[in-house]
Amino acid sequence: MRLFMALPAAVTVLVFCLLARSASAQDFSPAELAGMVKSAYSGCMRSQLQNPNNAGATRELIEKYCVCTANRTASRSMRSDIAKYEANKGLASEELIARAHEIGIECRAELAR
Repeated sequence: MRLFMALPAAVTVLVFCLLARSASAQDFSPAELAGMVKSAYSGCMRSQLQNPNNAGATRELIEKYCVCTANRTASRSMRSDIAKYEANKGLASEELIARAHEIGIECRAELAR
């Protein structure tokens, strides 16, 4: 079974992660990362379950995909990403969109193994 991820869903997941806290150039605390993962997973599940391209995918496959994307997105996010997002008036930059797309590809490849 193939899992499809529309780019807007990936961007939505990344944006959920980037809204976690105020911006500065430092890493997130373990508690902040846990909150980011939880938020990203929730957003991913919501968008992926509603994506008509995923109609044939099992819930288990979508859950695994969302765990993968949530963890990778949180682990690659920095406070500077939030600053850029806020400076761009809540619009994801090309860099953030590209990162979300890359993470989606990585997770689909991982699940295909």
